[in-house]
Amino acid sequence: MACTAEQRARWLHRLNIAVLVLLGPYALLSPAGAAEHLFGDARAGKVAALQDMSPPSGGSPLFSYQMLGTWWVAVALVSALGLGDPLKFSPVFLVQAGYKLVFLFTVIVPMLLKGRGAAFPLVPTVFFEGFLVPLFALTPWRYLMGSSATAGTNGDKWAAAKAE
Repeated sequence: MACTAEQRARWLHRLNIAVLVLLGPYALLSPAGAAEHLFGDARAGKVAALQDMSPPSGGSPLFSYQMLGTWWVAVALVSALGLGDPLKFSPVFLVQAGYKLVFLFTVIVPMLLKGRGAAFPLVPTVFFEGFLVPLFALTPWRYLMGSSATAGTNGDKWAAAKAE
């Protein structure tokens, strides 16, 4: 039996929470620990590409990890709300897919083309971009793109998408 759009969205919300409820606060509250344990040893320059994202004022490159942590916490919170109404909160998946694709094509691919792929930590990068697979497989695309919006009955324009 195939999963409905609502069930698929609920699985993605759960996956977001399971991963990001741990990583988000860690990166936010312990940016040095996140730099070392999640992305490699920042002091050894293994995450030079991420350090390039430090504030223009010359502030600490660890600021980037705190920004990432706030984003991950926010996505986890939206996904927690999504457990109650998975489709209503599924636009967070579009934002996740968008920023991961932008990162892939504006940071990772250019670095690989310049032969600097080793500058990026392999495991977190593969995990980060690998999350695109469940995102594309489980996102309720018809619901989000509105193709089912007018197929509902009894005035419920989303009934068909929820049953999909």
